[in-house]
Amino acid sequence: MYTPSTAMFRRDIFEIEAGFVSLFGGAEDYDLYLRIARKFPILDYDEIVAEYRRHDTNKTGNNAMMLKVCVSVLREQKGYVRGHPDWEEAYQAGITIGGGSGARGW
Repeated sequence: MYTPSTAMFRRDIFEIEAGFVSLFGGAEDYDLYLRIARKFPILDYDEIVAEYRRHDTNKTGNNAMMLKVCVSVLREQKGYVRGHPDWEEAYQAGITIGGGSGARGW
């Protein structure tokens, strides 16, 4: 999921998960979607429902900042993936791609 406008979920789910966590400035939506996916089924479809417009003032245009906050969100998932080999592999791949360290040693 790339942009918040591409996600829809029931209001009660948003309230159960306490909404966005401001610790992850720039990746609050990423964190929320991962928390929701742990507890609720996720559906998708192949139709484009939104387009993302880039411009000079986009927060997501700051690659260094976005990398840092996205790796922080991934690190928060470590306890949830432990014991699930497929999830551990995906976690490790995300940390490796993100340039994070310390992901080994389950």
